[in-house]
Amino acid sequence: MGSPNAKLSNVADYTKVFQTNLGEKNILLKEPNILPFFTQKYYASSDLMLKSRRKTIQSKGLFDFLKSLGISPNIAQYYFHEISVYNKLTQEKLKTLGFLNEEEGWELINPFFRGSIGVQTVSFIRGSTPKPENIHIFKDSLDYLAFLSKLAAKRL
Repeated sequence: MGSPNAKLSNVADYTKVFQTNLGEKNILLKEPNILPFFTQKYYASSDLMLKSRRKTIQSKGLFDFLKSLGISPNIAQYYFHEISVYNKLTQEKLKTLGFLNEEEGWELINPFFRGSIGVQTVSFIRGSTPKPENIHIFKDSLDYLAFLSKLAAKRL
């Protein structure tokens, strides 16, 4: 393989060099499977106002979002609420998934929005073992529910 030089300025140029030097062994140059991630807006908690909440999720758009993440609708119905919020700053109405935390605040998420109402804090979910030796820590509610969906369980 030739050494890099000024003529090689972008990925396509380097790909040609690799393919030339690897011949049939260009296995590593296949297009990777890239998941589509949406651009999400983040709003300050003070700009949001809770309009309503439902224990059951009924929005098809929210179910489609969960399905795209591999989260079981049954598990999502157990942990999430359907929350309607109003942004006082932009005057937008949003329908989101809501996950209740320890301080009665809500983690809010939909395909295009991430935010919170109330105090941001941890959510503690007790498992079935009274005094477990270990604990599980998850980045956010979607991470937790994806894990449960993979196990096909409602609880750990």
